[in-house]
Amino acid sequence: MDANMFGKGLYIQMKEKENDWDESSPTISQEWLTLFYDFLCEHSIQSSHQDIEQSQKVFDSHQTDRKIDTGMLIENIRLLDTWSFLPCIGIGDRYILIPLKETFHLLFLSALDKLGKPGLSLAKFRLPKLYVKAFSKCTAKTDVQKAMENVVASLNRPYDLLRCLVHHKDVLQTSESKTEDDAIELLAYFGRELNILEKFADKNTLVSLLRTLPLYLTQQGTMTDLAITEEVLVLPKGMPFGGIQIWADVNNITLLQEKDSLESIYEFLGLQKADEDYVYGQKILPTFDAIPDQYWMEHVEYLRNKLGHRVALTANQSKILKELKAIAFINVQGVKKRANQLFDQSNVTFKCLVNSNECLPNDMLTSEWRQFLKKLDLKCEVTDEMMVMFARQIELESLNSSMECVRNKSKILLDRFVERNGQDWKINTLSEIRKVKFIEPFVIKDECKNVCPQYCDAGRFICFYDAISCDHSDLCWTSANLLPWKLFNKLSKEVRKQLGIQEKPPVDKVLLHFRNVCDSLKNKLSRGTVHDNFVKSQMSCFYEFFTGCPSLNDQVFSKLRAEPFIHLPDEKAIVVVSEVVVDLPSALEIKPYLYKAPTYYGKYYELFQKIGSKKTIMFCHYASVLQKIKDKCTENEMSVPERAVVKRAFEGLVQLPLDEDTSTKEVLSVFLPTQKMFLKDSKQIIVSNKISFEIRLKGNIELDMCAGESFLDFKVVSLEEVISKWPDHLKPILLTDVIKEEVCIEANQRIRYSSKASVIEAFLHSNDLVTGLCRLLKHQSTKETCETKFEAERSETEIANKLQNVTAVEFPTLKTVLKYKGRIVDRSEREINHYIQHENGNMSGPLTFYFNDGSKKANVYIPSILHGLIGLVKMCAGGLNAESIVHVTLLIQSLETPRKIHEVLDHVHIKPYGSPQTQIKDYFPKPGTYVEPQFIPFLEQGISPFKDFEYDHVAMELEDTTLDCKSQFSQSSSAFYENVFRRARSYARAYYDNFDAYNRSERTGDYAHSTSTQMKRQDHGEAQRWFRQAKNDYLTASEILPTASGISSFNWVCYICHQACEKALKAAHYSNDANKVPDGVFLPALALTGEMLVQATLLETRLGTHGRLRYPDALSRPRIPSDMFSKEDADFALSVARTILELVEEYI
Repeated sequence: MDANMFGKGLYIQMKEKENDWDESSPTISQEWLTLFYDFLCEHSIQSSHQDIEQSQKVFDSHQTDRKIDTGMLIENIRLLDTWSFLPCIGIGDRYILIPLKETFHLLFLSALDKLGKPGLSLAKFRLPKLYVKAFSKCTAKTDVQKAMENVVASLNRPYDLLRCLVHHKDVLQTSESKTEDDAIELLAYFGRELNILEKFADKNTLVSLLRTLPLYLTQQGTMTDLAITEEVLVLPKGMPFGGIQIWADVNNITLLQEKDSLESIYEFLGLQKADEDYVYGQKILPTFDAIPDQYWMEHVEYLRNKLGHRVALTANQSKILKELKAIAFINVQGVKKRANQLFDQSNVTFKCLVNSNECLPNDMLTSEWRQFLKKLDLKCEVTDEMMVMFARQIELESLNSSMECVRNKSKILLDRFVERNGQDWKINTLSEIRKVKFIEPFVIKDECKNVCPQYCDAGRFICFYDAISCDHSDLCWTSANLLPWKLFNKLSKEVRKQLGIQEKPPVDKVLLHFRNVCDSLKNKLSRGTVHDNFVKSQMSCFYEFFTGCPSLNDQVFSKLRAEPFIHLPDEKAIVVVSEVVVDLPSALEIKPYLYKAPTYYGKYYELFQKIGSKKTIMFCHYASVLQKIKDKCTENEMSVPERAVVKRAFEGLVQLPLDEDTSTKEVLSVFLPTQKMFLKDSKQIIVSNKISFEIRLKGNIELDMCAGESFLDFKVVSLEEVISKWPDHLKPILLTDVIKEEVCIEANQRIRYSSKASVIEAFLHSNDLVTGLCRLLKHQSTKETCETKFEAERSETEIANKLQNVTAVEFPTLKTVLKYKGRIVDRSEREINHYIQHENGNMSGPLTFYFNDGSKKANVYIPSILHGLIGLVKMCAGGLNAESIVHVTLLIQSLETPRKIHEVLDHVHIKPYGSPQTQIKDYFPKPGTYVEPQFIPFLEQGISPFKDFEYDHVAMELEDTTLDCKSQFSQSSSAFYENVFRRARSYARAYYDNFDAYNRSERTGDYAHSTSTQMKRQDHGEAQRWFRQAKNDYLTASEILPTASGISSFNWVCYICHQACEKALKAAHYSNDANKVPDGVFLPALALTGEMLVQATLLETRLGTHGRLRYPDALSRPRIPSDMFSKEDADFALSVARTILELVEEYI
């Protein structure tokens, strides 16, 4: 046999006799085992100085006087714990050797142990035990046996015994010889040995081991372990057990029997015995439905007997009652109900309002049950909640049941409600019940019903909320619920407040009732179906209320203004307050639109005025009359009667003094008659303020002109002056606001190089004129009271800038036309001498002075254009008064000699004010400004436009890097001068060809160059350049699409499409304005049109920013751009790019 087998931790069969030999498995004889333990004993002898040498010799069986150290022997045994030298009698009484480390797998029971109860119980399980006889041939067999007994499980070693039982738990569980007493005895043993057990392991380990033992006695009498049990409950003795085991199984609870001998171990395991109250309150009743209902009453009666007479309750007993309240255990006519769902029918209110299926069954009408069920909230008295519930029940029944039956229920419930003036009820109850309709209302008189029906029909019930005592029925019978007088008075004032009962009618209710009654009375008055005295009485009642009501505010007044309010007895009508004027002469009445206040209600005039009637006639009255006529005729021509009314109202508007009339602010719009007898909003109608325009327009254009003076019976001094006093939101349009006079300018008719224009420009651009105007303004400011102090330097700069931006242009013939909405009116031409025009319609921009002085002389004929020059100077100087304008007339006489301006002003005693430094102006364009190619020569500061006679004498310096003058020509050679002349002639031609465009777009001041960055610079060439590249990018993307799938490069196709779209959209910007081409690559920001924006947004939304198409760090790990985009994305990008290119191509 191989000795190595012993060290591998195998189970080895031990040969007890010669015939026990089994060649199929490793086997060892007792002699071999004896030699092993003798060897261990040899090395476990207590040493002394005399025995040191002897201990090295072979162990002699005759040397028995040497003492074995048992502790050392045990240590030596443990050093060889993997060796299979531990003899045991295993399952089936087999003799085997097991590894020494498995000592706790074996049980040793001494003869004494077998006499005790734990030993007897252990013996029944037939666990593997130490084979003591195997040591009988050892030299020191007693020492060896003693040592081995100390390393295996035994009753003296409870921790090892516990481990042994846990290891063999399957044997314990399947043992047929064990009894309940055996299980209880073993658990009790461990309970007694807990102090020793805690020396070998912590509590968590011990609890885990103890719960693994399959020795715990359940309520059913079976034995189980607690290793995986979620919840364990030790049931107390005495409680009924009907259905309890079923309940435990449903809730996955293990029920253990209560045993006094196991209290210590139960306590150690946290399984303390629970009392009945805890078990019912915390465990059983919360899941009571797990118990079959045939067992319910067994438990409920047990609890009734236990708790029925108790006054002071513990927490668990209170929990029991709480849980029972939620359990429907009472059988009422075959339906399970809770105690708190049932009523005690001895109460009169319950007897009337509660059905029999909501009362206690007959078998529970005993005092014992009543006392117990009261604790479970049996309904014995009408509570706040019941009061609300019964009220709502009556409300519901009133809609469907017999009214007589419901009235009786309502009466009984209200009798209970008003007991002690209604003060029995909580505030919350009053708040809930106040809107429940369970009260029979007060019924009004028939005379009132004939005018308007009652707010709530007498056949329906009402609620407390917003109800009013029937004492005030005249003010609110159509708008509020009316409470019977007795019910109202039985409730205390505080309770009425909580119920929302109104002590007096609120204003909004009276307003609603007032509207209802007045609307009805208007119809009945027109038909004569109501008595005048009733109307006067009712209206006086209303007027009296409104007069004495302190809570009227602007909102209430606004509502009253909108409703018919004033009764006109003589007219048998009720009208709004705006149609009544208190002190209106009868001659000014415009019936049926404007009336004098009725004298019958004279004491209420102050009320009428407070609400909105005016004391005297005002603008708003006539505007209202015109509005009503407009509402009648809408867009149709007015009838003859309507024209008469409009004529009176229009005359009133024109003649009415507006100095103290504040009603214009109240009028949102006013309608005026047109010449064709239609009514139009004043903001859309045109009033003539220039007869010459009206004459020139007549028959040539259709305008909504105001009827004007021809419609009135009297002469108006100035209709323009009348409407000028109207507020802006009512002012009609003046003719001169919509009809504009413009000069007819044709470039081929102008006098290209006019000496007169040069003279006028030189005069306007001169510093002498600027200084002279500043002297006038300074002189003017010293004579006038002016809050703004004259600032000389700023004024001179502003005036100089404006005058420098004036251009004079002479025409041989100058005509004007009238324009309406930008279009010339046919046959409206007229010849004039001068015209001032703002460039591009900008009122603060450059001015052009077009003129024709009508003289063929070389000098300017001032009288013909004097008025125009004065107007021009006024525009540039600003703020000149009449006296200063007279002086300007004198200054213009020095048109050809501006230096004499100062002499003229000195002569009229206008003092100098000092001359600040003349403004220095930079006329070069800002860096980066786009300049059109034809204007590039003008960037030379020394160049100014040439007069026509100067082209023959052009002299200029040329820089031409292509012309090497020194190497090719001598300066005296004819070829050199010929080349220079050729170059000069080409530049001169460029100036001449672009002169007009230069004057229009670039020239300011004294022919100096100033590039405006605000003007559009369209560069179609650059646009086409960018667009060509965009198309090439698109074609590239199309070409690489078929190969992209093989290398997962659809992201690159998408990126090239993005590039194509970006360049195409920038091409559109170059075509639109080369100075405003945006930076950036965000496509929606580059789009110029709505269609471009839609397509750009589609592409940007689907693909994301351009960085995601190329860079891995724009994505989250581990993805790269090639992973993110598919062929569908590439096809989509190509489709959108093609659409954008088509849109841009069409745009540019």
